[in-house]
Amino acid sequence: MKDETITINSLYFWSDDTTIEEHDINLNDILGFKIHYRVDNSWHIEVVTKEKLKDGDFYSYELSHTVYVSEVLKLFTDDRCVILAITNMQQIRNFKRQLLRIFKTLNS
Repeated sequence: MKDETITINSLYFWSDDTTIEEHDINLNDILGFKIHYRVDNSWHIEVVTKEKLKDGDFYSYELSHTVYVSEVLKLFTDDRCVILAITNMQQIRNFKRQLLRIFKTLNS
């Protein structure tokens, strides 16, 4: 099976610094991605692996504190990526507006 890797940059916020880390994810090893919107352009990417847990669910993990919207766009534009869900984690009112911004960018 061909190694199909995507690199996603994520941000980690510390009290005195912000760091950017690269995550290389082999798409053959995962089921897909869940995208979470929290507040004010705060996007989070959850990776759902193929590893089954005892309760029948699949193991997943978030990449970091947050990602730039460009990293979310990267997942939408790469045909190899499976988007499993997009969630409005804190019932933010402008969620639809933020999501429409992404879709408009994809169509331009």
